[in-house]
Parts: sequence; C-alpha cells; structure tokens
Amino acid sequence: MFSHIKVGDKVKRNLGGVIMDLYCTERDAKFIYCGAPGIGWKFDRHTGSEVDEELEWDNVRTGSRLMKENKIGEILSRLGNYKGPQ
Repeated sequence: MFSHIKVGDKVKRNLGGVIMDLYCTERDAKFIYCGAPGIGWKFDRHTGSEVDEELEWDNVRTGSRLMKENKIGEILSRLGNYKGPQ
C-alpha cells in the first residue's frame, strides 16, 4: 500500500487524530524511515503502521500510521480545515 513512497517524499502521519508532515529519509524492503537514524520513525511499507520496539508497537498494535493520500482530504474536510488541492 505504501511501497510507492521514495526517499524525499512527504508523507502524513496520523497520531491519535493529529496529522504530522514527515519526509521519507530512507527505505528498505520492509520499512519506510522518516527522520534521523535512531531518533526518527519507522513504518511498515505494506500497512503504514509505525513500528517501535521500545513501545512494543508492531503492524497490528500501534499508535501511529501513515495515511493514504485520498483519506487526508476526507478527514480534513470533516474538521472544516480543508481548502482543496494547492
């Protein structure tokens, strides 16, 4: 689902309804990495789930996910902040 994301692409992270812009800084066969090594975020390339061993987050139990592009406008429009594509 997120295998098309390349290094340098901007992605959206949903953390409990708070949307954050992040940039892909690295990727491999299993994960998308955003931020600096050791202090950034790691997301599963198939599900978009954040994986954090310290928090025991995995593909199923997680507190953060990448968002599919078509869901972003839908969520923001519900909040009344969406102004359409820029």
